[in-house]
Amino acid sequence: MDIEFRGNGKRDNPSVGTCDEYGVSGITSFDDLTEARRKIAEAHPGFKPLFSLDDLHQARYTSGHARNNLGMDDASEQDI
Repeated sequence: MDIEFRGNGKRDNPSVGTCDEYGVSGITSFDDLTEARRKIAEAHPGFKPLFSLDDLHQARYTSGHARNNLGMDDASEQDI
């Protein structure tokens, strides 16, 4: 299993400046997915990782809808 931190500043990440993005590959079981979630949560105490099992482009598209529907695109630096 490989966990890649992609940050939040990529131009093609619809949650730019709001949410960190990770790529997780090599998942072969639900236990692997649970372990990836545990590792990411451990690195960010107080936060809960949100996983999408879509392909990368669909996941980014969906996170853009979540950002818009929750008003996250109006976040100020203080909110972040």
